[in-house]
Amino acid sequence: MKRAVERVVGAITPGPRTTCPRRMEEFGPWERTEGLDTVTDDRCSFCGSLTAAAFMERVRQGDEVGPTDKSYKAYLDNPWAKFYFQHLTEEQRREFFELYRSKRLVIGYPGDFTVLPFFIGRSG
Repeated sequence: MKRAVERVVGAITPGPRTTCPRRMEEFGPWERTEGLDTVTDDRCSFCGSLTAAAFMERVRQGDEVGPTDKSYKAYLDNPWAKFYFQHLTEEQRREFFELYRSKRLVIGYPGDFTVLPFFIGRSG
């Protein structure tokens, strides 16, 4: 049985080392050292978020963004997946905002964000 487990674990090849922005920014008992995380199957090994590239590709294709009561997180349907906005680069944040502003962003019920992403402010 041990050999079978070793073969399965050995078959998993994580992506290159990276640093999850949530590891460095959020309060918690984990180590705050760069280069401890990987990306496998378009997901961050630390927080489980989709990668920014995968998230933006799906948003551009019209996948529904599920709003939450958190300014740092959203969900995608088809299939369901979470995304932490801290993973977006400045350029990706601008693109996401432009999609939102121009109403090309598909947002789930109730049709708008309950709480806007932290990098988008409401005027007025």
